[in-house]
Amino acid sequence: MTRTEWQWRDEGSGPGHMQRVSVYLDGQVQRTYGDYIEHASTCLDCEPCGGRCEQGAGLWKTYREARQDCR
Repeated sequence: MTRTEWQWRDEGSGPGHMQRVSVYLDGQVQRTYGDYIEHASTCLDCEPCGGRCEQGAGLWKTYREARQDCR
């Protein structure tokens, strides 16, 4: 189950903006994905194409497990 809401999107060096997004009603999936994104956005060892450090790999695994539980 999803719902639509407005969330702030930070543009890095430019101005941010509000964006309408669909979110899972299951907060666990959102939290675990947010934890992974927060880590990966600042970790030099985590790469956009899938390379992950040990902590990043653990956060990604937790997110994938939460997502599977939601189905």
